[in-house]
Amino acid sequence: MQRFKVPSSSEDLVYDVTLDPNSCTCPDYRHRQRDCKHIFAVQQRPDLFVQDGEFLESEKVQLGPTPLPMLAKPYTGWPRTVKELAVEEKFDGLRMMARVHKNGNVDVWSRTGKTDGTVKRQFSSAMREELRKLPPCVLDGEIAEREGRSTSAGATRLGSRLKFMVFDVVEVMGKAVVNQPMSQRRKWLEQLLTLCSDPVLPTMQYVVASQQEMDAVVENIWDNGGEGVIVNPLGAKYSPGKRTDAYMKIKALESAALTVVGFCESKGEIMQRGPAAITVLKDDDGNYTVVKTLDNNTCNELSELFVDECWEERKIAGKWVRYNTAHQYVGRKLRIEFHERTPDRSYRHGRWDRWEDE
Repeated sequence: MQRFKVPSSSEDLVYDVTLDPNSCTCPDYRHRQRDCKHIFAVQQRPDLFVQDGEFLESEKVQLGPTPLPMLAKPYTGWPRTVKELAVEEKFDGLRMMARVHKNGNVDVWSRTGKTDGTVKRQFSSAMREELRKLPPCVLDGEIAEREGRSTSAGATRLGSRLKFMVFDVVEVMGKAVVNQPMSQRRKWLEQLLTLCSDPVLPTMQYVVASQQEMDAVVENIWDNGGEGVIVNPLGAKYSPGKRTDAYMKIKALESAALTVVGFCESKGEIMQRGPAAITVLKDDDGNYTVVKTLDNNTCNELSELFVDECWEERKIAGKWVRYNTAHQYVGRKLRIEFHERTPDRSYRHGRWDRWEDE
């Protein structure tokens, strides 16, 4: 005997379907005592429906209409109690969640829960058409280039080159699956995405049993231009909006020594770090970039070293930056770490490392 959960096509209900012998809890079957459309649907494509018993009692979780995605924390080493890890490429694009409704409508929202027009425009009509082929579910993924790297999180100008790379599922047939192990969620995700094609694609996942095996996968991803990797324990649950060891990231970093040309204050509404919160840098080829000054103590120390006010303003990485060049450390070399050089030769995701002369 097999039991399945099948959603109603006209009401917000889910019916219990049994095969061998056949039965269904819908009104049509109860009245006629004959196979109904829900039984026929399961017989044709049982892989599309959730089998009763696969969900735990703890799955009675209400995620709300727009659950936030699980966030990644830095990988610090192989977890002691874990035998196997799943490793996949980390795409440098736009994190996006998508809900497929029973009527075929598709809702999308960003990693911060935004559902405005900008977010909707970033999700192409071709992506929506593919998702309409799916039964009700909530997917977690990234809009990015499939071949090569997306050099801008807002690179919607890439058009048809952008794909919705899906790496997790948090709800299936109206039931939250966040408490299920990642291995089971992945199984359901792969079953679901057999119904979709380009530009909605599953990420490639590798299961490794040692740090040596993982290093080989990571090196291969970086050799092929990958931005980084995501590491998941196979037994990990999904924690919406949280950073846990269930979702870890490793990023490739490059290094360069640039010349300090000035400092400017941050524009944060919550924390003001003073007039030296942002360090403005120039490389030997005349390309400018900015990085956050290392920490609050360094900001305070640098704030005491301004000798006057001499302001310059220029566009750096698409934004106008006004900075003070009258500082004792102008001309000093600072080493930064960054993820990649962009087509306009700026430094993507640059961060303060150390003074070159120390």
